[in-house]
Amino acid sequence: MCSTVEINEADKTCDFLRKNERVLRIHIGESLGAITALFRGDTTTTVDFERAQLNIVRIPVNDAAIDRYDFSWSPLKRVRYLKDTIDLNGSYWYGGPLINNMEWPLPKSSHDFSPFVTGDVFKSPVNSYEPYWLSSNKVAVHVNDRFVPLWTQHKEGYLTLQSLPYEAPYRNFELRPESFFRYRIFIGSPQNSLKLFYQEHKPLIYDHPMTTPRKHIMKKPIWTTWAKYKEDVCEKSLLDFVDAIESHGFELSQLELDDKWSTDYGDFEFDPQKFPNVSQISGFLKSKGIEFTLWIHPFISLTSRTAHDCSIKDLFVKTSSGDIGVTGWWHGDAYILDFTNPETCKWMSSKLDTLRKAGVDAFKFDAGEVSYLPADFVLYNGSTPNDYTKAFVVFACSNSYASEVRTASRTQGEPVLIRTLDRLSSWNDCGIQTVLPVLLNFAICGYQFNLPDMIGGNAYDGKNCEKQLFIRWTQLNTFLMTMQLSLAPWDYDDETVQICQTMMKLRNDSMPYLLKTFQAVAQGDVPIRPLWWVLESEEAFKCSDQFLVGDELLVAPVVNKDQWTRKVILPEGTWLGNDDVRYLGGRTIEVQVAKKTLHLKIRFLSTGSHRCLTALLEIVRNESFPITFYFVTVMLEGICKYNAPHH
Repeated sequence: MCSTVEINEADKTCDFLRKNERVLRIHIGESLGAITALFRGDTTTTVDFERAQLNIVRIPVNDAAIDRYDFSWSPLKRVRYLKDTIDLNGSYWYGGPLINNMEWPLPKSSHDFSPFVTGDVFKSPVNSYEPYWLSSNKVAVHVNDRFVPLWTQHKEGYLTLQSLPYEAPYRNFELRPESFFRYRIFIGSPQNSLKLFYQEHKPLIYDHPMTTPRKHIMKKPIWTTWAKYKEDVCEKSLLDFVDAIESHGFELSQLELDDKWSTDYGDFEFDPQKFPNVSQISGFLKSKGIEFTLWIHPFISLTSRTAHDCSIKDLFVKTSSGDIGVTGWWHGDAYILDFTNPETCKWMSSKLDTLRKAGVDAFKFDAGEVSYLPADFVLYNGSTPNDYTKAFVVFACSNSYASEVRTASRTQGEPVLIRTLDRLSSWNDCGIQTVLPVLLNFAICGYQFNLPDMIGGNAYDGKNCEKQLFIRWTQLNTFLMTMQLSLAPWDYDDETVQICQTMMKLRNDSMPYLLKTFQAVAQGDVPIRPLWWVLESEEAFKCSDQFLVGDELLVAPVVNKDQWTRKVILPEGTWLGNDDVRYLGGRTIEVQVAKKTLHLKIRFLSTGSHRCLTALLEIVRNESFPITFYFVTVMLEGICKYNAPHH
């Protein structure tokens, strides 16, 4: 046992103590009156209120390295809702719902009361996919019972968990009294690191995939038509795009045809005017070793032929009155397919199989969030709203249909890329600065195969991605799981093309190590890691712009406009530079960057008991663009810099 729990009856607080120091406080029964009775046992604490009872059961885990506390509320009389609030102050927290401008660690406030369901954060306040929160204090919170009608609020340093079953979107689901309100608290041993605490309790929360996505989408970039062409795409523009990509010296793993390829949304047939020779396109791509992938969604537009097919009316999500529900999405009103119905899956499989016969290799599955379901929806099968999202993702992964999805809920075991929702072509407004916070949030919640959306963002509303931002975005993505492009380097200038080609070469040179690291996910490993994985300090806990790739690579990209200096946090240990000069880690260095520097990335390699700093720290742009490498060696006396021309 590494912790104890104390209940204060007067102020209704539940404190968790580790070595007599409080590591977590929960305000319990906030929707109830006073505590009427308190019973303490060796492993169980029972707290009685007039209308409900709380049982707290302590369960040792991993030879007492972790204590698990199961909180289980039981209504004694009808209650409208139950609410507990967790004090987040005093430590750094990670996880929880995704928001538009995601931060790492979580800010003091992120969202008001919202149902814990998946959502499009451009339409909903939050995307609530996994009810898991992790503290730098070696504390974790997990709502493990999927039947709990959960609402959350994160405000002013407090996380409120609330069970409210009688309002949308939960009111059409069966209320299970034993699951009215349940969650778990994990408390780690003070001797263990945050990394070890996470690794030890993670298997108690979710599964990991047994395989990984296909290697070729890690080895070569994915190119998509969306950001460059939007809906203005046809057979000629598709082939011209491939020609431009290859003629500028870039590789493709797959070419993704996005929006506006069909006759109407939901008919799932190629528009013969825009794409008269699909099989020829597919054959042309296959001859080059390029896969042909296609954008797919669950919506059936009311104007489509499919919407008027009476034989499939039972395949759509319905309302409590039994009528087919109508929902709004970014292309007007539509019905939405109900993937909790096996017949829907069979029907959709037949459509996708037909597209495969036409030459499509795989599909980009878009949407799938609960926020796109119609008002007052009822699922064919499911115990909670997020069962829709899970069914959608499970279907997408069946028969190797999906190359990517963009939503998730209890689907950590699926070996599929999960795409970050559309990023804007911006530095700070849902732009480049949110790429790592979203990725790291996915990672600690068990989703390791992140596709960090398109380099340079989506260029919405006529806001093009500026050159400096595009280059920084390319550099940021160089060591991530995959690289996806649509905006083209050659649309800027030759210099941008050269810099991007350099990044691609750097990635290719590192590919054996990257593949080994990414494929370790099948053994339960986390490939892309926060800095606190190897260093527990105030700086590391707050760091949102450095990350680790496996055990041997530390990456520190630039994500701010006109940033000419870069602080780099070095973990503890003895470090060995490429010039064989050793220096001590456990310090922060600041690299002075020339005004025209367009790249700052630091790579560390582990060699035995030491770590090596590779030559490439910064690629500096000169007027005539020979590339100059800066080497940084940190010695006890301070920082030493020198240049070496690139030959």
